[in-house]
Amino acid sequence: MSGTLLCITSMMPGRTCVIRDHHLTTCEGECKGCLPRPAETGHLCRGCWERFEAALAEAVELIVHLRSVEKGPTSIVPTRNAPGSRVLMPGSWMEADNLWGALVQIALVHARAKGVADPVWAPMYDGFSVTATLGDVALKVRELVGWLSANPVEVVSRAGGAEAGVEFYRKVQAALARFPLADRPQRLKPIRCRECQQFTLWKHPPLEYLDDVIVQCANASCGAIYDPSLASFDMLVLAEEATAEMSEDLRGQVRKLLDRVPAGLLAVRGMSESCSVGGHDRLCRSVNCVCGCHVQVLMEVGGVS
Repeated sequence: MSGTLLCITSMMPGRTCVIRDHHLTTCEGECKGCLPRPAETGHLCRGCWERFEAALAEAVELIVHLRSVEKGPTSIVPTRNAPGSRVLMPGSWMEADNLWGALVQIALVHARAKGVADPVWAPMYDGFSVTATLGDVALKVRELVGWLSANPVEVVSRAGGAEAGVEFYRKVQAALARFPLADRPQRLKPIRCRECQQFTLWKHPPLEYLDDVIVQCANASCGAIYDPSLASFDMLVLAEEATAEMSEDLRGQVRKLLDRVPAGLLAVRGMSESCSVGGHDRLCRSVNCVCGCHVQVLMEVGGVS
């Protein structure tokens, strides 16, 4: 395809748009097709162009939807097992900021290519304020989408704009899969129901605008209903426990390595005055702890330990 402008996805990580049953001359194995699709609109093939247009058309409704399906940041009261106050940012709000950032990126690339000064929305690249109303969000997104939609062909006529456009529509696809505009329950596989201890929790998106998200146990003999923030907290605790287990496993591997070190290279200091817990070296997960009950490896170099 010498001299043919290819779809920008051929130069990007991830899936490349290819023609089914057509192959590159370098193809050595059996595949369903590896010949990149030619660009038809700017640097986009027909499929990417249609998806980009559809993503722009969905942007206002989708981002407002993401800011409305869950309540704002939630403070979690510390417990014995999970000390320290926490503030949980709803996943849908983070997704809204993610989409907004991708949309702003398209606009910034396009504006700079045209020699236009950064518009007023440029400082909002990182996302919306937690106090922003749905009206504020809708106004900003509609303004930015309107500016891009005035001439979308020009936006993707440059490689940078086309690449940013592909990144945006891919994020829109991911957001719609996680937070569909239509009701589609999602199973929360990693966590158990607090009542029946079964892995039967489902997250139900709102049926109507501004309705609450519902987390409910699908076990017929239970049916418990939870606030989404409780499920988010359980997910956070589960992630921390998994991280702790990984750290302990790593420490076990280090101990096995220490067992192989010649005795002359090891110096074991006694328990420090500040340590009042026996076996602290097995309980402590810090990599910076200076407590003397940890085993220290001293490498003797040039006769100096």
